[in-house]
Amino acid sequence: MEPKFKRTVYTLSDPRIEDPIKSIRYVGLSLNPFDRIYDIKQYHKDKDTPFGAWLRELKAAKLSPIVTERPNFESEQQAFEFYGNFGAHLLNSRSCLSSDGIASDRSFLIALGLRINSALMQAQIPLEQLAGCIPCKLAVLQQYLAGKRAMPLLAVRRVSAVLGVSPAWLTFGEAK
Repeated sequence: MEPKFKRTVYTLSDPRIEDPIKSIRYVGLSLNPFDRIYDIKQYHKDKDTPFGAWLRELKAAKLSPIVTERPNFESEQQAFEFYGNFGAHLLNSRSCLSSDGIASDRSFLIALGLRINSALMQAQIPLEQLAGCIPCKLAVLQQYLAGKRAMPLLAVRRVSAVLGVSPAWLTFGEAK
């Protein structure tokens, strides 16, 4: 028997990114995704998470996430796997960031370290100075740069401020 109310998988995408897969930042499941976006924005607007930071960036740019229903997926997990395999940086995926705002996926950490190294070389800031701004030990910073250690969101924000790049670029390689 068909359920009376059918839940729909939906995505929230970044309107600043043209690539239809890489622009996807959130996968959800709801009876009405277009009503759900209001609840999501209210809940996350002040949260110190990558998703909350993304929503605040969009709001500052006078933009909103693009809501798209995805009826071809039977479950949220199926959509997570599909979009994750094709390069979407899902901000509500455990493979991207854990609930405490720390990156946990190895390839994600390596890419983050490479972008920090690139910005460091451009800004010509010594490692010791950057470590002092986070603040952390030099050895910990070197582990971040090598992609061997997860970097807390607060440290990402501090590093981006010191290096003069956006947290979105540092984290995901977009909108420098």
